[in-house]
Amino acid sequence: MQHKALFITFIIFGALVGSVMGEIFGTFFPLGFINTLLSKGIFIGFDPVTANLGVIILTLGFNFKFNLLSATGVVLGIYAFRKL
Repeated sequence: MQHKALFITFIIFGALVGSVMGEIFGTFFPLGFINTLLSKGIFIGFDPVTANLGVIILTLGFNFKFNLLSATGVVLGIYAFRKL
């Protein structure tokens, strides 16, 4: 079980680092193809849903944004995990 949790941690960490790097590198390039390639991505998820139960209000929702460097980060995270 710890093996799977560590693997998922490496994947999530790689995606986060890649996404941040994509946003940072996207600011260095002027608007154009490279900027779009690095900073734009696809969103997967669903919009927040709110349930008012009278005593408590619950809101649930999530979105994932994948761009080129976040996918690269996932691949590098898997590679780093395999090297352990």
